[in-house]
Amino acid sequence: MNGHVLFIMLKVLDAAAIQRQLTGVEPLSGSNYSRWKSQLEIVLGYLDYEFVLIEDEPEKATNDSSDAVKLKHQKWEKANRMSLKIIRNSIRLLLSLAIRGGIPETKTAKELMEVIKTQFVGS
Repeated sequence: MNGHVLFIMLKVLDAAAIQRQLTGVEPLSGSNYSRWKSQLEIVLGYLDYEFVLIEDEPEKATNDSSDAVKLKHQKWEKANRMSLKIIRNSIRLLLSLAIRGGIPETKTAKELMEVIKTQFVGS
């Protein structure tokens, strides 16, 4: 088997594993906040995005920034954007539009998790 075919097979397997992880997060219903958060953290960790839940946005890159600074910010932006989508998607079913509409838009996944925590901790 040549390297190109193996690479494609690994990408397909990786996509299937990611899909299984994403569908394994039960929708947030309020009473399952702790379990939901734990499942979500596992998924974001598997995707190597969990750092956006604990780290602030790194220094914005400029034309004069080093390649390392540019790369770090690009990585953070992608992880944050994808994490926001994954988090919002995981509050879709049981909560319906009423609760989803009650959670304001945020710029970062870290902020969104704090908003959700304040609404559901103790429920």
